[in-house]
Amino acid sequence: MPEAYPFKPSLIWLQEQPDFPEVDLTDGNTEALKFLLAGEPGVEAQGRYLEKHQRPIHALADKAINLFAFESRVTRYTEKEYQAFTHGFASMEVITTTIRPPVAYDTTLGVQRVMELLIDEKTSDERAFHTLLQPNMNEDEMHTLTNTHDRRDSDVRFADLKEKWEESHFNTTSVVLELGIKKHESAAQLQSRLAGACFAHILQSSN
Repeated sequence: MPEAYPFKPSLIWLQEQPDFPEVDLTDGNTEALKFLLAGEPGVEAQGRYLEKHQRPIHALADKAINLFAFESRVTRYTEKEYQAFTHGFASMEVITTTIRPPVAYDTTLGVQRVMELLIDEKTSDERAFHTLLQPNMNEDEMHTLTNTHDRRDSDVRFADLKEKWEESHFNTTSVVLELGIKKHESAAQLQSRLAGACFAHILQSSN
């Protein structure tokens, strides 16, 4: 994983938000981030790194997005949609580390949220979920994570969370979308980008 984001914004532009991501971005931070993150190499580098690890959670997100499609598709998602997902996740990470003071990551809470949303039928891909958490999870947490298999309607639950997040975090979603619009992404890619950002929000939020 990249050691640090190379992005070091000017404090003139941004206001610290210790209550983010529970609370939406301020209007001022929204406009500043749209400008500062355009072409920001930290988002791109982190997005590419996450491409190695996030196919299982993107598969869930893709199912959730497809619930609201006008016409259900049979074909598998495209690589560009997957890349948009990981870059959406990365954009939330960069936004959070930019405007919020450093906080300790709650591994237990992360495990709980993965269990609530991600655990599906037993597959070899489950090990990839661990990369979303801390690499030093203890054995009990690892056992719980890989042996709990009750995720019926998880795509529906995630779709509901995504919809509520978009409504309550209008400014945040506008920043995430702006990054994709500048890259001329398709509607499907933009929805994947939002899903990635929403997933990052779920893991980062303390409530």
